[in-house]
Amino acid sequence: MTKSDHKNSSRKFSTVRASALGSACFAALALSGTVHAQDATSDEGPADARELDTVTVTGSRLQRDNSNAPSPTTGFSAAEFEATGALTAADALAELPQFSNGFGSQSQTINTVNDGFSSGTALANLRNLGTQRTLVLVNGRRHVGGDPGRSSVDLNAIPAEMIDRIDVVTGAASAVYGADAVTGVVNIILKDDFEGAAFTVRSGTTSENDGEELQIAGTIGGGFDDGRGSALLSVEYTQSESIFHRDRSFGQFDGNNYQADGAQGSSAAVGGRWQGETFDASNNLVPFTNDFRFQRTPFRNLQAPVERVLVSAVADYELYASDGFTVNWFNEASFSNSESEITFEPQFFWFRGRNENPTASQFEAPRISATNPFYLASGVTADPSTASLFLRRISEQGDRSSIVNRDTYRFVTGFEGDINDSWRYETYYQYGRVEATQDDVGTLDRNRFFAGLDVNDNGTPTDLSDDTCADPAFVALGCTPINVFGQGTITQDQLNYATIDVLSSAESTQEVFSGFVAGDIFALPAGDVGLVVGAEYREETTTVTPDEALQDRSAATRQVQGVDGSYDVSEVFAEINVPVVADAPFAQLIEFGGAVRYSDYSTVGGETSWSLRGDWTVNDWVRLRGVYATAVRAPNIGELFAPESSFTSALQDPCDTDGGAITLTGNRAANCSTVLGAAAATFDQSQQDSQVTRQLTSGNANLDAEDATTFTVGAVFTPISGLTVEVDYWDVEIEDVIRPFNAQTILNQCFDQPGLPTEFCAAVNRDPNTNQIADVTAFVVNAATENAEGLDIAVRYFFDLESAGVPGDFGVSLNYSHLFDRSFIAFDGADEEDRTGEIGNFEDQFSAQLNYNIGDFGLGWNLRYLSDALGNSVDPVALALDGNSIDSIVYNDLQARYSLGDSLDLSFGIENVFDEDPPLITDESPLVGGAEITAGGIYDTRGRFFYASVSKRF
Repeated sequence: MTKSDHKNSSRKFSTVRASALGSACFAALALSGTVHAQDATSDEGPADARELDTVTVTGSRLQRDNSNAPSPTTGFSAAEFEATGALTAADALAELPQFSNGFGSQSQTINTVNDGFSSGTALANLRNLGTQRTLVLVNGRRHVGGDPGRSSVDLNAIPAEMIDRIDVVTGAASAVYGADAVTGVVNIILKDDFEGAAFTVRSGTTSENDGEELQIAGTIGGGFDDGRGSALLSVEYTQSESIFHRDRSFGQFDGNNYQADGAQGSSAAVGGRWQGETFDASNNLVPFTNDFRFQRTPFRNLQAPVERVLVSAVADYELYASDGFTVNWFNEASFSNSESEITFEPQFFWFRGRNENPTASQFEAPRISATNPFYLASGVTADPSTASLFLRRISEQGDRSSIVNRDTYRFVTGFEGDINDSWRYETYYQYGRVEATQDDVGTLDRNRFFAGLDVNDNGTPTDLSDDTCADPAFVALGCTPINVFGQGTITQDQLNYATIDVLSSAESTQEVFSGFVAGDIFALPAGDVGLVVGAEYREETTTVTPDEALQDRSAATRQVQGVDGSYDVSEVFAEINVPVVADAPFAQLIEFGGAVRYSDYSTVGGETSWSLRGDWTVNDWVRLRGVYATAVRAPNIGELFAPESSFTSALQDPCDTDGGAITLTGNRAANCSTVLGAAAATFDQSQQDSQVTRQLTSGNANLDAEDATTFTVGAVFTPISGLTVEVDYWDVEIEDVIRPFNAQTILNQCFDQPGLPTEFCAAVNRDPNTNQIADVTAFVVNAATENAEGLDIAVRYFFDLESAGVPGDFGVSLNYSHLFDRSFIAFDGADEEDRTGEIGNFEDQFSAQLNYNIGDFGLGWNLRYLSDALGNSVDPVALALDGNSIDSIVYNDLQARYSLGDSLDLSFGIENVFDEDPPLITDESPLVGGAEITAGGIYDTRGRFFYASVSKRF
């Protein structure tokens, strides 16, 4: 199916550290007064939240009627959050079509292990424009990033039991909240006035009896000192168990890798691949066929296990109140500990045979000598000194795993209050810290393993037991000769000698000093002119200490250096709202407003972001709104200061002619001839070199900030009581996008542009003896442009059925998003890539909640729709594949709720009622690669899931 055809058809486990006690004691002291039991007969509910109180709404620091938000806002109330059946805030946000390709337990793969300390985190990704461009706030204030060196907030560190509501503002909000609010803001509002105590237990499992979930949470809160103060303490424990690909019928084989032979699986087989031979289960030397390929996918997690403990406390106390001037002291403290484990297949090693210069690259694979006694006894016919394809899976090793343990601390203390009837103030200090460790269990020490391959022959061909390792230094460490020729030939003692645990650590801190005043500066005939003026200082630091085995590249094929970086930013900001017309025909209220923020970074210098907006309330049932805003995202510490690190991956040499079978043309032919000379016509990149090319990466201290512009225009209709319809057109353009250049792109551009351009070709290094690519430096630059354009529609209808003679009440909530454009330009001069309709960039998505309540019983039905999509919308090879087209899918979730007497609530739910399997995706998709077969985090991968919960209030 072509892209145009597609578009036409789609159009229609761990213990809490003792330091957690500090958070608990914080609220316990405040709770020493009397705790009042919650009124079991309270009828407060969603309707009360819709009263026209004057509050501060997300997207502005000016107080206003909360039905009059200045920007398109969606989200969840506490009741709606509970009705989703979500275990975490990330699970709930995944239901909204504005979020795509998020990062959570079902989207963490072996690539996560190589990507910092992100395992176990859950990140928000608005518009699929990157988690680093979605700002997550807690109570309107920043939160320390979950992965050291990056700004993205770990939603797993925020206790679900404490959530009062979640506001999602789409569109740039940097002028109000600062950097990173490029695509929008997620503001998680925590409970602060809870009275009494509550206890919740939730448990669930899949229809396959795996992937079990458990949540135990308790909350206690109340007022003291005659209502001048209040405090709340919450403790929560959650556990999600692992699911493996092998536990599902669709997870038995690797994804299509489209090698020359079109086979699935890795050629690094259990019995090895010795050019064209391998060893079968009986250790007979036989020809290598695709049946011997190793399937990596079954060893990998479909859902990574995560265990969390969270302690959260809030308290406030009125210190002073007289003549309209008040001083309220507020405090927030939280601690979370999480542990996650990603499991994956045994390692493999390749053995380089050709006679390269041994100092050409530090990533040279070991050579097996032609006099190695195990080789001589094996019967392998290929000469190891000249062979180009010697690989062996170390299957004796069994599963490997990477365990990430993360502690997140956050403390806020500040003062807020009224100056007089018109002015108020807020000032606070915030401190956050993340401490993380990553333990890669069962990693082979390449130096020890390679030493076991360098064998002194005892001279007896029929008795190899007395052979020894050639290097005395490793003999002293327990080295014994390792035989890789066959299956099961490596002993446990040899593995114990050669295996190490690779333990790395990282720490990030965040400090914020912030304050503002807000009020009315003067009155106009249409109303008061509101103004906010404030300042903020923020400092971020990160230290990453990789294990020594990663720094010196003893641990397999990666080399990682440490990070020690910091930056600070001083900011001033202002916001204004001007009512222009009020109580006029067709103009119940017309307002204009704007915001501006100047930020002085220690890294990128001064940056200014601003926004302009207009609101026109025509009458009681029509309101028009529009916002034009600019935003900035300053580079994070990892992008700025990461030192040079290296790893190996598969790269295709543009000069590869397959020994003369392929004729190069145009710039590529001319450039390859310049570089390779006469050898260009018949140059052949070996399969081994294509699979294990070294890549170098590093930060770039000369990066500039990203610049974005967003435009939103829409209307809000309230034609009848209980019905609200919001329609908003939006457009986002981001320039100077910070991104590491893809190594394959660097190679292609070096040879496809005229004259061997230095900016690309300087990053390519070839081995002078073989002409094979030795390494490619994938540098981080401001180069790309991202564009996204779409339409959001939100419908909410709540009505009482009693008026129609039917008992109970009914509510429906619908969120729909249509994508007009999602395009990408990699660098100046590159062709625009139209990614519209690709997985993660669906042309149409919607979610809907239908709820019926009668007396103490409630029933909810949730739907989520993803339109048909393409695995890859750009690559001609992918577009020609039938497997590149993915059908649309609808997920259905059911929940039943029942309230017993004495404030006891029961609920039962089924997620993915019809047990929809995720689609299988070719690795031509930018979302997957190698052995990956689907896109977890977008599609549900665990299948039908049952859960039940019980909650008791006191």
